[in-house]
Amino acid sequence: MNDSENGAGSQSDCEQCVELRSEIEELKARLGQYEQSIANHRRLLLNQLEQLNRLE
Repeated sequence: MNDSENGAGSQSDCEQCVELRSEIEELKARLGQYEQSIANHRRLLLNQLEQLNRLE
């Protein structure tokens, strides 16, 4: 077991953890935005398909 595994890591290890957690949170937020964007595009496409079906 190395120092970071047994909790005796250096300050830079701790800073890396903080940076990684921050990056993870940012990625989660971006993923949420992408999911919302996909949902909006899906609704738009379904509306367009409905309009096309009405024109037939």
